[in-house]
Amino acid sequence: MARRIRNKVNQIKNYYLKLATVADRDVNLIGTNIIPIDLYYGIIDYKSDPVYPSEANIKEFVTNPDVLAIDFVVDAFEKFQKDIDQAVHSGRVARNSFLNKIEPTKGWQSATNMYHEHMSEVYSAFVGEYLRDQRRHALVSSFDDFVSLFNNFLKINIEKYPITLSKYIISSKCSRRISGLIVEVLDKDYNDTQYSQSVLDDPSFELYRNTARKYGFKIDITVPWRLVADIKTSEMRSYMNRSDIPYKSYGVTSTETLFDSYYYKAYKKDALLLKKYLISFYNNFVASLRFSKKVCPGTVKATTEFVVREQVDEYDLDQFYDDASWAILYFKIRLIEEKINITPSQYSKIRKKILFLNQRKNFEYITVFIKKKILKLARDQVA
Repeated sequence: MARRIRNKVNQIKNYYLKLATVADRDVNLIGTNIIPIDLYYGIIDYKSDPVYPSEANIKEFVTNPDVLAIDFVVDAFEKFQKDIDQAVHSGRVARNSFLNKIEPTKGWQSATNMYHEHMSEVYSAFVGEYLRDQRRHALVSSFDDFVSLFNNFLKINIEKYPITLSKYIISSKCSRRISGLIVEVLDKDYNDTQYSQSVLDDPSFELYRNTARKYGFKIDITVPWRLVADIKTSEMRSYMNRSDIPYKSYGVTSTETLFDSYYYKAYKKDALLLKKYLISFYNNFVASLRFSKKVCPGTVKATTEFVVREQVDEYDLDQFYDDASWAILYFKIRLIEEKINITPSQYSKIRKKILFLNQRKNFEYITVFIKKKILKLARDQVA
């Protein structure tokens, strides 16, 4: 049983890795063997589910309260910075070293805030460009029409616009700093390779590297002023589970405990967020373009009909767009996102299963079913 579970997890990881782009490869750690799963370090949990941290466990840095990270990461970094400051004051740091002016400059970014900004871009591209092109907006008389055209839009734009939170988190559009495990000590241009090399060549770089290791941090070789908390080291784990005053006891004893207690699984929010944004998209569209003309073919000649669109209320929409309808729509969009092709027979069978589950199980159970089905279909397609 244990071996089957491990094999399944590895298959899922390999599936995600096949989806990765070069742009995703932004965590290349000094002091560790480079393994492909580092592409998703801190944003995929031990069950290979895309995740993001709860804001309840986010903490500000004393030296720069505008920058945030996961609580134990902040604690470890502040001890790291104290050691560096002591080295500077004792003259062990070269006068022209970057270490003379380090402080936390960038840390945690909110996954949900970034996703909201991304979905605003999706709205502009869909309504502002796609629907206006060739007057497709004239085809929209109802919410169903809007959703149908949205699916068509996704089919040709999914590479550019991941839609579900799960897909967005693992895309190159989402910053890896959402993990809360990353701290940057300088505010520099990532594309300035000359400066990056100057940091690596800094006469005090070994001091920086050794001090980082002492507190459980690794260094991103492509952005050497970026520290990544290595949650597998004993040094970092001592901060995850420390209880000495003045530190709070976080009680994080393992990687599993960390992800279970500190992080949300994105798939649990996917369908709910999809519903929220599509209703918002439609209502904003109607507010900006309530009236339209529709050409109706006739037996003798075509006639023009004026269409008056009405905004939808979530409660009223639920009367004919129930949980099963949203689950089926979510399944369709996940198929598009993962570029999975299935036969009409396969689709019909899965649709019937969703309808069956909707009568007997809660919505979360259905989303787990869809998640597992998508992973299986994706693995079968790339096998």
